Amino acid sequence: MSTQAITDHIQRLTTDEKLELLYRLWDEIAGELQARPATDAERRYLDDRLRDISADPREDRRWEEAREDLLAGR
Repeated sequence: MSTQAITDHIQRLTTDEKLELLYRLWDEIAGELQARPATDAERRYLDDRLRDISADPREDRRWEEAREDLLAGR
């Protein structure tokens, strides 16, 4: 199936179906990314983010918690 055909099909989905597809794709991509080593650029970015978080601590939430809130409409 072509990318355009996939895009056309996705556009006909309901918002809930699109969100479910998005979450499934995100989970699949995250699994694939965990299986490969990080690049030097990715490591530098993560180091920068960790420094930023340490310099400005705030209440952070796990993705699972944020996702539940989004799905529940909170």
